[in-house]
Amino acid sequence: MSAEERIFRALADPQRQEALATLLENIEAVKDLVLFLSELKSSGALELLTAGVAAARTLSGDLIASRDFAEKAAKLMELAGAASAVASNTEGIACMSKAVSSADASKPVGVYGLLQALQDPDVQRGLGYIMSIVKALGACLASKQQL
Repeated sequence: MSAEERIFRALADPQRQEALATLLENIEAVKDLVLFLSELKSSGALELLTAGVAAARTLSGDLIASRDFAEKAAKLMELAGAASAVASNTEGIACMSKAVSSADASKPVGVYGLLQALQDPDVQRGLGYIMSIVKALGACLASKQQL
């Protein structure tokens, strides 16, 4: 079959006609892409990129296959989830930041001072917040021990 016959046969397919029409509509972009690839090839950068992609593919395949990588990736995802949860609690973070910056470390408190402070509504709210964090932490630790 001649080249001319192969071209006419290919053009008889409606999908190929549509692809060719799209290609012709975007001919300037195609031209720019071909020129860019040509420059990459003549400069030797294309071979470097190809080798880099091949190396990354091989490395990622080896890493993904290793159990150590899978465990570390799971831990990373867990940390990302925790960081996201913390970051989404902007009100709590702002309050915690303000509390830490205004705290007075030079003021010791004894048992009687602690009992007196427990009557302050602000102290009670702060302790309630801390207790809810400690409760969630304890529940998480308990579920980890059961695994």
